[in-house]
Amino acid sequence: MSEKYLSILKNCMMYFLFPVIILVTMNYGIKDIMNIHIAADEFGYWTAAANILKYDWSQCASLNEYYSFGYGIILAPLLLFRDPNLTYKAALYMNIFFVIFSYFEMIRIIQNIFRITRSKCSLISLAVNLYAGLIFYTKLTLAECLLWFCFCSSLLLLEYMLQEKSRYLVATSLVNIFMLWTHMRSIGIIAAMILSFIIYCILLKKKLKNYIWIIIMFGIGIVFLFVFKNILKTSQYSASVL
Repeated sequence: MSEKYLSILKNCMMYFLFPVIILVTMNYGIKDIMNIHIAADEFGYWTAAANILKYDWSQCASLNEYYSFGYGIILAPLLLFRDPNLTYKAALYMNIFFVIFSYFEMIRIIQNIFRITRSKCSLISLAVNLYAGLIFYTKLTLAECLLWFCFCSSLLLLEYMLQEKSRYLVATSLVNIFMLWTHMRSIGIIAAMILSFIIYCILLKKKLKNYIWIIIMFGIGIVFLFVFKNILKTSQYSASVL
């Protein structure tokens, strides 16, 4: 087989076949899912979405603990559908596409780190994104698939930043702030990213004061996190007994 046709075959596998494999694998069983499975966790994320649209879910939300609002921002438009079944299935398919997007990002991440061929990178990325945990979470409206996509995006943007492409600093900061809005346990990743940013400035002899606005962005993001948390807890969780 000529190099030309071999290259076309590899591209077809990487850009079409492998994403379809992810889609088909993750799609299995979704047609039989009609509603929420893990009531407290899933309902917590939907409550944030409902609050964005000014829906009063306080009578039900008061039975659950508070969940952060990042995933709710993504879910909010889906609540505009009148059919609850359609709304839930749309959220599940959105999770699948988060994994597919992560597959493409991981190809670039692996290639930048190990300097191997893109076709080998695509095989590794396929194996990683078919991890059983990800398949499980695509069947639930939990934040894990979104967090995985954000984490891959953050790694890729960090790689670009370390290649002295400082224009990616803002995007890297925004993705990390959104991760924190999605789940407070992302604070460790945020701390690692800030440390990486400081090391980046030291090793490349950048003046940290020239990037102080990045620190200010993180500060504003954290302030907004607690402000919105207070608004959400006041409007939806005020009667909570937990």
